[in-house]
Order: sequence, then structure tokens, then C-alpha cells
Amino acid sequence: MWLSLRPGNLLYLHALPDHLAASLKYWAYLAAMPGQADQDLLLCLQSSLRNALATFGVDSKQYRDIKLVVDEYMAKLAMEGLSISSESRREVGEEGEERVCGNMQVD
Repeated sequence: MWLSLRPGNLLYLHALPDHLAASLKYWAYLAAMPGQADQDLLLCLQSSLRNALATFGVDSKQYRDIKLVVDEYMAKLAMEGLSISSESRREVGEEGEERVCGNMQVD
């Protein structure tokens, strides 16, 4: 398994079972592009997850615990991205300019 960051905030995980890779890709897509500290932590977690998978298997407590940490961390990054996005929309709205909600323009 290996991990790579690509433009568009998409995290690619290779050699994981499809349902796990899809879950992690989803959270990574929602998250803002991680900073260097976040990237370092994700690389450490990737190594730990790979080792737990190879040593104990996908049904082991060790693997599930590490995967839980990854899921929670990716959810945290996603929520930070949503918070920043919400604040910028609110600031634009308070200035009396046109606001954008999703793909629709609001006057």
C-alpha cells in the first residue's frame, strides 16, 4: 500500500481493500490540502496501517484501531475545511456582495 497526494485534494491509497480505500479517499477529498505536519502524520499512519495489515490482517484489532485513527483524523481535516469555507461565505454575505450557495448565485 502506498499513499500519494494529487491536485484537487484527492488522496490515493493503493493496495487496500476497495471498501477501505473508498472510505479514505472520500474523507481525503473533503479535507483541505494538508500542511506539511499533516502530510507527515498521514505518512506515519500509512506505514502503521500497512504494517498492521501485513502482520495481523484486516480483521485484527490493531488494524481496526489504526484505521479508526486515520478516519478520525481525515474527518477532522474535512471539518476544518468546511469551517473555513463557511466562514468565507459568511464574510462575503455580510459585506453586501453577491453570495454563492453551491452552484447557484444568490442576489
